[in-house]
Amino acid sequence: MNIYDKIYELERNSVKKELTHNLGKVEELPDKLICYVKKSILKSKGFNETLLCYGINFNNVKLANDYNLNKPIYYVFEGLERYNQMLNIDGCYEATIIINNSKLENIFLDIRTDGKLIINDTTLMGNLFFRLKTKVLELNRCYIKYMYNKDTIYYLYGENSIKMKDSMVGNSRVNLNFETPNLTLNGGNSFIGKNIDIRGVKNLICDDDTTIKAKERVNIDADALNQIDVYAPSIVVNECEYKSQFVRKEYREEIDQKRGELLDMLAIIRDKYINRYDAILNDKKEELYNLPIERSLKK
Repeated sequence: MNIYDKIYELERNSVKKELTHNLGKVEELPDKLICYVKKSILKSKGFNETLLCYGINFNNVKLANDYNLNKPIYYVFEGLERYNQMLNIDGCYEATIIINNSKLENIFLDIRTDGKLIINDTTLMGNLFFRLKTKVLELNRCYIKYMYNKDTIYYLYGENSIKMKDSMVGNSRVNLNFETPNLTLNGGNSFIGKNIDIRGVKNLICDDDTTIKAKERVNIDADALNQIDVYAPSIVVNECEYKSQFVRKEYREEIDQKRGELLDMLAIIRDKYINRYDAILNDKKEELYNLPIERSLKK
């Protein structure tokens, strides 16, 4: 590598940091830039300051093109611990935010991005306010818990989709709001709330181990009603009210099938014993007909 190439690489590395606003170490892959956000960045933020994570935008697209760095930017938060504070993270210009192995138990929690938000193996809490708002939301092995304020609404919004796997959300005192056109629930998710609202769902994929339970009410606005199990005193599904339990269509079909099989078996047993009884009765009739009249009367 000659001196000019070395200078170019140094300039390029400096541009990488500039594009990610010096939030951490930057790794370049063929299809993306990954910024590993320094933990000290959040610690340096005040009680109610917002951390901004930018993608490539009109302000720096020329610079990114000049150094062949016009790629999606991923911001990775690893092992964060933040308690009893406000946490505001904003992703702009389709930045992807990834949070791994963290504990974010805050008074106020608000994470937004117009790109993807992926959270893995993390505990989250927002005692007074909780919102995850993004284009694509993925939660894997997460515990979204609730502590004190009974009026808190936990709001999860995915403009394009929400995917959840092996996660637990809420308890019997919190209100849960989900809004997305595509909802995927796999790996045994559990949703518990005082009131739960699921709105705007057109495509829903749900496994057998996912349950939704509410202390008072569940309201669902969704096209795919055959793929969800709900337990609550009051259940409203597409403006139709159910009591106590709404069971997925497949289970109802299975129950109907088993009921039909039972009725068929009972009919076979009935016919078998009726035929046996008729045979015994016919034998007795024939025996009585063959007896002398005196013996028949004695019998």
